[in-house]
Amino acid sequence: MFHRKKIVTQQTLGEYLRKVRLGREVSLEDVAQKTRINVKYLRAIEEGAYLDIPIGEIYLLNFIRAYGAFLGVNIKKIIAQHHAEKH
Repeated sequence: MFHRKKIVTQQTLGEYLRKVRLGREVSLEDVAQKTRINVKYLRAIEEGAYLDIPIGEIYLLNFIRAYGAFLGVNIKKIIAQHHAEKH
């Protein structure tokens, strides 16, 4: 007899932020305008392309915080997820 197992895939921080943003029907341009974060950096965060943000870890963390605050998500959770993904 076969047993079905649910395959659990954890979404990345970028996927989570994109999902929340799209669920609220907000464009990256809107986020950029409200947070004053360049669209290319927001896109890099959503794609997990942190190396495309050459301005340093402190700025990156501040961008993630500002983006999360704009979306109204748990900031501690997303920062912890970023650290987990980085290491």
